[in-house]
Amino acid sequence: MDDLHLKEKEKYERMWLERAYRINSPGYQIQESFFSHFQSRIDKGQSVTDFGCGMGLTAIPFLEKGLSVQLIDITETSLQDAVHALLLFEKERLRFFEASLWNLPKGVKKTEWIYSVDVLEHIPEEKISDTLKAIANRCTLGGLIQVFLTDDDLGELINEDLHLTVKPLEWWEKELSTYWPIEKIEHVIKDIRISFYLGPPHKKL
Repeated sequence: MDDLHLKEKEKYERMWLERAYRINSPGYQIQESFFSHFQSRIDKGQSVTDFGCGMGLTAIPFLEKGLSVQLIDITETSLQDAVHALLLFEKERLRFFEASLWNLPKGVKKTEWIYSVDVLEHIPEEKISDTLKAIANRCTLGGLIQVFLTDDDLGELINEDLHLTVKPLEWWEKELSTYWPIEKIEHVIKDIRISFYLGPPHKKL
């Protein structure tokens, strides 16, 4: 566990104690868009990894759709109580890993689908390439990545910066296209939230 990992883990252990940070779950809110775009390709028995799962609420619809699920976040503090319960009762289909996305443990398996919503902007810029490569190496069919293009003032609650890589759409498009073909770009909120629907990762990473 490197120093940067420890620093970010400690930050989010404090951040997730703030009630204001738990009001919304962007990943849960847009999961229907994921299923809508990939509906003809998603089958029961497939698997998905939520990179930067936060409260982990996406596990609920993913499991309901018949998928096996991996959840990854830098701190287990983020998980909701309901998800902790699911981890006990759905041991065959649901796993959680406490890890940084730029240094994933060996136990994280390759899944058909990837899902990461409002997460990459939280990654230190110098770790973006390592993170994208790690994610791309652990999927076969593609998935959805949403990024937030502006700063987040909620970090003021603990006097920390949360969005460490604030870049325009074109920058993210270039970075992501290095690892995946981009099937669709959707402006969830223009100039604020952008969703990228990705095909199978390029073979040479």
